[in-house]
Amino acid sequence: MGEKQFNNTVAGSGGTLATNTTGTVETDNYATGGDFSLSDGDSLNPAAVVQELVVTHVGDPSLTLTLSTTGGSTITVPHEGGTLTLDKLEIDAVEVADADNTGASIKGVWAGE
Repeated sequence: MGEKQFNNTVAGSGGTLATNTTGTVETDNYATGGDFSLSDGDSLNPAAVVQELVVTHVGDPSLTLTLSTTGGSTITVPHEGGTLTLDKLEIDAVEVADADNTGASIKGVWAGE
């Protein structure tokens, strides 16, 4: 005996719960990725869709990231330092701008599919 939750019967007695779905199921396991080091005017634009972007170093607070998503949104991310993790967006491209022309870079890693 179970309860209806999200239109599926959910029952538990220590056994195995079997489910099924149609469409696309997203996981946190990505087939491609790499590291990056970007300065003013540089962009990260891999063939894969970036699912996770981790910034590990920001050389100067004047640097900003501009993200282009698969849905057509453009998001500007000012970032003053520390680690930044973005894992809720589907990113087509990342561009860096250096408003103060410091020559500094943003470094990190990305993963996607």
